[in-house]
Amino acid sequence: MKQPSSFLRPTSFLAMFLAGLVTFSGLLVVVVMPLFISSFAASGLDSELSGEIVAINPFAIAIAMAITPWLLQHISLFKLVVVGCVLSFAGAGIGYQIADVSNTTVMMAVMAIMGLGNGLVSSAGYAWGAQNPHSEKCFGVFLAIQFVMGGLSFMFFYVYMADPDSFQLLMKLCIAAYAVSLLLSPILAINPNPALQEAQAADTPSITSVLFNVPVLAALLAYGAFLVANGGIWGFIEQLGVDWEFAVAFIGDSLTYGSFIGLLGAGAVYLLSTRLGHVVPIAVGCIASAVSITILVTSPPDETLYMGTILVINFFWGYTAPYIQSILADLDPHGRAVVFSAVVATLGLSIGPAMFGKGYATIGFANTALMVAGLFIVVIALVLPGARANRKTAQVPAKVP
Repeated sequence: MKQPSSFLRPTSFLAMFLAGLVTFSGLLVVVVMPLFISSFAASGLDSELSGEIVAINPFAIAIAMAITPWLLQHISLFKLVVVGCVLSFAGAGIGYQIADVSNTTVMMAVMAIMGLGNGLVSSAGYAWGAQNPHSEKCFGVFLAIQFVMGGLSFMFFYVYMADPDSFQLLMKLCIAAYAVSLLLSPILAINPNPALQEAQAADTPSITSVLFNVPVLAALLAYGAFLVANGGIWGFIEQLGVDWEFAVAFIGDSLTYGSFIGLLGAGAVYLLSTRLGHVVPIAVGCIASAVSITILVTSPPDETLYMGTILVINFFWGYTAPYIQSILADLDPHGRAVVFSAVVATLGLSIGPAMFGKGYATIGFANTALMVAGLFIVVIALVLPGARANRKTAQVPAKVP
């Protein structure tokens, strides 16, 4: 990797921001998942089938991410992004040509091709961020970008999701995002942590020893459960507003504001860093999310409560996730654990909507949401072993200011 110039120090906001833009394109489908579900619903697909089609993308992302640690032993992060963008462009290009969105087999194939490319792009970005000396800030910036871009997407595209060509519009959005990612990909050629590179040759734990470490496994499960919960709620919160017969404009505004409020949560991580440690922010975020969901589904339909719940969940999504990832980055400063966390996260985002859609169709939104609320509490217990291990063990190389 190249040595960073003073203008693009890896710990600078600018470097983190540019790397975050590269990473974002690989997560675009996941970030705007409600738009895809609305588009499929407009084509006559039911909620369960829509969830299953969209879930193919994060599942394919997870497959690509799972092989990334081995790929990075042979190619650079920059080259990995280029390969990922080519695959992503191919999938989106095919999708743009599809006239019959109700052809589920073809749609699943498109989501799979895009997902494989998306996974390579996003895992490269997360590997770069995990090696950054201030990984929690880097992941906060990454997540802030996702929320802002998601908010802008809802602001400008939600009103068009009932149109027959709404899916083609979403494909144009994806193609534009992949072009930006490819253009900015050289940022990942900058070495985020030269001290780590010096230590890497002398003492680098094997991938298997990292993966089958109890604190790492517990933290990975925590992150997966966190994304199952958030992904399920986020994927179908729009449909709940429709079922409660709220105005389309109000639902769109709620999703937009919710995306932007996530920026504040991620921004809080950048400002606070690890002043409160890791466990306290995670516990606060998970408890707040669980309580807000419980209040929503045990109360009569109310617009203020609906929007308020979206704001709370997304704020604490942005606030909590970087701390879970930072625990993993501290457990393995070489970045493999964080790449695996992205695998688990995308599996969670794949399982979440699929399970929530099935639960919505069988036991209803309220009962499914209450089960999801319980997952947030499980997350708190699962992060404790990793946080305890990080307090007892000195990491090599140590975090630098």
